[in-house]
Amino acid sequence: MCDDKGPRHHPIRSASIFAQLDAAHRPWRNYAEDLPGPCARRNSTDGKFLVRHTAVPYYTTESRLCSIGQVELGSALPGDLAAGRLPAYSFVSPNACHDMHGGPGCPANVVAGGDGWLARWVPRILAGADYRAGRLVVIITWDGGSLTDNHIPTVVLSPTTRHVVATRPYDHCATLRTTEDLLGLPALGCARTATPMTADFHL
Repeated sequence: MCDDKGPRHHPIRSASIFAQLDAAHRPWRNYAEDLPGPCARRNSTDGKFLVRHTAVPYYTTESRLCSIGQVELGSALPGDLAAGRLPAYSFVSPNACHDMHGGPGCPANVVAGGDGWLARWVPRILAGADYRAGRLVVIITWDGGSLTDNHIPTVVLSPTTRHVVATRPYDHCATLRTTEDLLGLPALGCARTATPMTADFHL
């Protein structure tokens, strides 16, 4: 996909990690900040929610479960964290003001806005029962680099990861492979030939 158009223009009929989990009867959730409604397929009118940053609505296999699995971040995540009932797989989507892209009505310093968002949410996630019980791995990654450098930061947090700096290159295919390996799912597409991060990060 080489543009920012929504699911109506880009229905995806191929397999996904969401469909894999559905087939295994295991729950998933997309916690999307400022989600305007269940399984929103368009950007919000204020431009803060961007559908292109939430993968689920694009997959035709998820048309039935999308309105159940995609939930508003601030409304759903705090309760799930407090109850220790995070699903098998969680995909968190910040809004345009917090994903460091920026948009209408967002503060000028988008990097500081993203840093502040992470500073508010990451400690809450790590203090949750799922992480403290050792059953949660958190992967924080960006979706693209600058015009001059396509290197992007990726941070891996887990109870078994300590002061690791990986020297080998990883990409989004490796992130998918790592996630599927941790969930015991077969690798999809480019993940089949990608090197998982499990060894380097002691997962």
